[in-house]
Amino acid sequence: MVASIFGVATRELSCNHSFITGPASAPAFHWESSLTALLRDLYPVTQSQVEHDLGYDLATADRRRVLHLKYSLQSVRDLGAILIRLASWLDGNTNLERATLVAYLPKMTSRRIHDEWVRGLGLFRPDIATRLGLVALTADGDFCSPDDAELRRLTVLSRAALREKSPHDGQRSAGPWSPKQFDVWMVLLEAWLRREAPLPIKDVLRRSGTSTATLKTTFDRLHARGEIERTSSRRASFAGFPRRSLGEMLPLFDGLRHTAWFVDASGRPPDLGGLLRRLASKAPPGVGLGGVEAARHYTPEFDLEGLPRVDISIHGQESLAWLRAVDPALRQARDGEAAPVLVVHRIIRAESGFARATVPASGRMQIAGRAETLLDLYELRLISQADAFVRVLRREAKS
Repeated sequence: MVASIFGVATRELSCNHSFITGPASAPAFHWESSLTALLRDLYPVTQSQVEHDLGYDLATADRRRVLHLKYSLQSVRDLGAILIRLASWLDGNTNLERATLVAYLPKMTSRRIHDEWVRGLGLFRPDIATRLGLVALTADGDFCSPDDAELRRLTVLSRAALREKSPHDGQRSAGPWSPKQFDVWMVLLEAWLRREAPLPIKDVLRRSGTSTATLKTTFDRLHARGEIERTSSRRASFAGFPRRSLGEMLPLFDGLRHTAWFVDASGRPPDLGGLLRRLASKAPPGVGLGGVEAARHYTPEFDLEGLPRVDISIHGQESLAWLRAVDPALRQARDGEAAPVLVVHRIIRAESGFARATVPASGRMQIAGRAETLLDLYELRLISQADAFVRVLRREAKS
């Protein structure tokens, strides 16, 4: 197959893009979320995971200039693979003025990046090359091309986000968060999003289904991060939104949330609306609709068009065999396989936190809790929408 993005006809390159679509590390999440906040005025549009797989994370309001953020690229091969992907996307979107890669390359020098960039641009057609941008934060300095005011400012803000103290600096713990500690954390997060009064310790134990020993170790970890408040009457609550522990847990979500990813093996274009309708009519008790549709239940003004995937939460250990009746073409995704159509999270703690549905799309299903829905949004890389979701929930709970 001829790759039309190049100046001469070549065979299409085959690259492993798992480093693009895989789950972000905790430092990556911190850098990307910090940079997204700094760029909110310049690039206010945050893309869904589906659009991210096409090549970009942020866009200007008119969507004519887009950014792809990549934390800690390790090799020239990785850099080249992403640029080829951006160039391919530019080739199919002639209305785009520029697609810029913003990357942290800790193992490369700015001179090396300059040389590779010049060499790489020579491979593309002129109408593609002139619309590609690069901001590279390297071991010995920064490099941007083209060297204009927009990218110089983007370079300064990207470096500022990188220099922000990571939530994990000086917060090394005895080990990763356990599923039981996660259950305690989720009980506290759900209560905080609802603006409940500090919970009695006995209520935290009851809702989470954990032991007193687990509760103590969880509270100790949260106290070390300055995220928990405890009263003299044996009550506890989050002091604010727990970004530090969230960043630590994010790369562990698959295990902590007992997540299963499903793809459509039929070969047909995915029909997410049809999948949602079948789930709504066939789901057994104990299933809650999550993700974007749940966010719309809680905040009708939720700012995202379309449905990037379907998320559901299941309370308990029930078999997933019933999904065969929903769609025989559903198959559990293999490692590194992108673009799932359905993501299933299991809730093992004692109380699910489900809410009664008010959106027709849920059918027989309830709605996943506020905390579960929020984590779905973060997994979808909808960072600005997730932050707005938190603000709306807290404001509405106060009123």
